[in-house]
Amino acid sequence: MNSARTSRSANAGLATRSRAKISPGSCSACRTVDATTSTSSPHRTLSPRSSVRSSSPPNAASTSRWSTTAAATTQWIPLRLLDGVIDIYMPDAKYGRDDVAWELSHARDYTVHMQAALVEMHRQVGDLMVRDGLAVRGMIIRHLVLPGNLANSEIVMKFIAEEISRDSYVNIMAQYHPAWRAAEGGRSPVLAALQRPITAREYEYAIRCARENGISPAFS
Repeated sequence: MNSARTSRSANAGLATRSRAKISPGSCSACRTVDATTSTSSPHRTLSPRSSVRSSSPPNAASTSRWSTTAAATTQWIPLRLLDGVIDIYMPDAKYGRDDVAWELSHARDYTVHMQAALVEMHRQVGDLMVRDGLAVRGMIIRHLVLPGNLANSEIVMKFIAEEISRDSYVNIMAQYHPAWRAAEGGRSPVLAALQRPITAREYEYAIRCARENGISPAFS
């Protein structure tokens, strides 16, 4: 599973990919159609729909999976248009506070948009369903732990537990690495904090936030 890209300052830019790829299963039939979208590609709103139509062989059993920046989704893409099209949503829940989201990603009103996107995605597909070892439907929420708890994991996990579902599949990711401008730091204390990887204690704190809110997190 591909990890989420972090903020412009934290990991050299928001995700700028928009693509569809086909992953063949054990037979010639298409198993999964993947689409990754971002703030830079609002004009590709219906690309997952067209990907499912054009890429799957006739009578193929396919699962459409959308990896996206959740906050950007509500700003650029009417999620209701994707109801019944996407089987698995993979949104990011990056930040718990708007001031940090603005400082790192220049994302205005981030938490409002992120939370609205998660609520709508969950309404459409529900919690993650796994059949024969394969995810077939639902939502995988990705949360990248940042140095100094800049992601405010306690806020994110509390929202997921209380407003989405305590059975949510939350992938808590530890792979933050300072690169490009994040490695250079800056005059802002927020930017300066990004000059190092996270510590084991910081990752454990995010895990504890999930568990204290009744969520059983996944690790990566």
